Amino acid sequence: MRELILKMSISIDGFVGSPDGGPKWVFDSDQEAAAWTLETVWNASLHIMGSRTFHDMAAYWPSSTEVFAPPMSQIPKAVFSRQGSAILKAAGATAALEDARANAGTDRSGQVQPGAEVHPVALGRALPVFSDLTTARSLRLVRSRAFRAGSVAQIYRPA
Repeated sequence: MRELILKMSISIDGFVGSPDGGPKWVFDSDQEAAAWTLETVWNASLHIMGSRTFHDMAAYWPSSTEVFAPPMSQIPKAVFSRQGSAILKAAGATAALEDARANAGTDRSGQVQPGAEVHPVALGRALPVFSDLTTARSLRLVRSRAFRAGSVAQIYRPA
């Protein structure tokens, strides 16, 4: 059986999106962390996502020249949506993607520009990743890697 892996950028205080749902805080100019993420993304045989994430990816990655474009475009996707297959025909980007492009220190091709925000960041209040858990889930840290600019990659497995 294949492993299901959640690859998620999370603020130091446990949030995955800013209070308005935007991802602009995620963009990171740490090249070492970006190389690790690229390797991790290429190791996926399938990307599983919701319709909003798919909508942004379909609008962004096919025309991007960023190093993440090939794996994000080429790896098959499984999309969960209440809209059924209609989401596959949708074009354009959501407000979150446009906000990220405008405010995250990236140009239209997704290249990080000097002065972009860098992890770690504390958001204070925002969108939590595990807000719907009904019971605690015990996890075991199996690997950790700190990057020079302050980001930390942590790999957990169920305890």
